Amino acid sequence: SLAQAKKLSMLSKLSSLRRAGGKTLQLLALPTSKNARPRPVNVPTKNEREQARRAAVALSAVALTSLAVSYSTSASSEAAKKKENQIDQPHYLSTPEEFLYPAIQPFNTGTLQVSPVHELYYEECGNPYGKPVIMVHGGPGAGCSASMRRYHDPRVYRIILLDQRGSGRSKPHASLEDNTTWHLVEDMEKLRRHLGIDKWQVFGGSWGSTLSISYAVTHPTRVTELVLRGIFHLRKLEIDFYYQHGANFIYPDRWEAYRDAIPEEERGDFVKAYHKRLTSDDPKVRIPAALAWTTWEKTTSNLIPPVSFALTIVIC
Repeated sequence: SLAQAKKLSMLSKLSSLRRAGGKTLQLLALPTSKNARPRPVNVPTKNEREQARRAAVALSAVALTSLAVSYSTSASSEAAKKKENQIDQPHYLSTPEEFLYPAIQPFNTGTLQVSPVHELYYEECGNPYGKPVIMVHGGPGAGCSASMRRYHDPRVYRIILLDQRGSGRSKPHASLEDNTTWHLVEDMEKLRRHLGIDKWQVFGGSWGSTLSISYAVTHPTRVTELVLRGIFHLRKLEIDFYYQHGANFIYPDRWEAYRDAIPEEERGDFVKAYHKRLTSDDPKVRIPAALAWTTWEKTTSNLIPPVSFALTIVIC
């Protein structure tokens, strides 16, 4: 009301007065209605006002602290509740196969004679009437694995796997004769025609990404999509980084075994030195070099190497 506003204004002005002796000033508030009686009003001194202010600040701090504790407890409770309901994330060493489509078997397998020397193995999986996709493996020389059947939905895709020249189940195994990028590109095209496919998706990883790009550039009208993973273009700068100087700073412990398999006087060109040994007719020269080279590649293809790889090498 207007009367209350005037009263508060008057008290505010009186509160600013400083009284000698520090005693409380007492005023008599006049009634604003007929039946009301006059009543005393105490005006606090400056010291009393300061004490009241500090008390108010302290009470506010306590209230805010209580609110913060309450909020923190509530948030912790919610976080705990979410953690209980949360699905555990897979361990970083879990096999990637856990995230693929279920394992399947091919509905068709065959071989294709692409030259007087080379006979290539291929297989088809998934839906025989589905969208065609050619899986282009890495290496070079790795061959297709059963897991490559599982990247695509088998209800939707006609999944085609091809072992490149000298790789996997193709014959002759590990042959380097007439085995170039452009031979492999034309092998893919021969297989497409052999299977009666007009166009297909090309899906390649690692070295397979290079071969996929080469195929798409050469036969662009036959590619519906180009899907690449683990891209490695096999350019000189990439080869030098990975096999000569660069990757050794990232994997110094694994580099030592790769380096020590080559005499010091030949370490100026590791690719050349390994090529000489890998093409040797002497298995005592060829096999140790192959193990050193493959161990380096396999354990550095991922930041976290596969747990079972060391055992695989021993068995081989």
